[in-house]
Amino acid sequence: MARYDIVDGVNQRITQKLVEREVYCCMTYEVEYMLRTQYNTKDPLITDDDVQNVYDEETDTYAEVFEWWAVSDWFGEKLKEKGEVIIDNIWGKTYWGRCTTGQSICIDGVIFDIAYDMGILKGMEHSWE
Repeated sequence: MARYDIVDGVNQRITQKLVEREVYCCMTYEVEYMLRTQYNTKDPLITDDDVQNVYDEETDTYAEVFEWWAVSDWFGEKLKEKGEVIIDNIWGKTYWGRCTTGQSICIDGVIFDIAYDMGILKGMEHSWE
């Protein structure tokens, strides 16, 4: 996998295209508000039970979500397969609980992994170069 280095400028542009296509907008305030107020209403919009992959049984730890992003359903499935925190299909929407912050989404390891699996990195069969 060293050949497909994320530090490579071409690969960063490819992962940026992937993010621009599949990640819609930041929903941190909205999702955090809905999660905080779930106990104050009879019919909450979302609950803790809607959040998937937040607990890792192997390490006995909970993921720390820093940001929530609206993503395509397809991308949500790919992120879920990689073990990322997801709220799936609330009103036809999928939200990704990003557990990193302070850097561009396009250089998150999970984004690179999805791009690698798709075969779209520089020099690969379906490259988006």
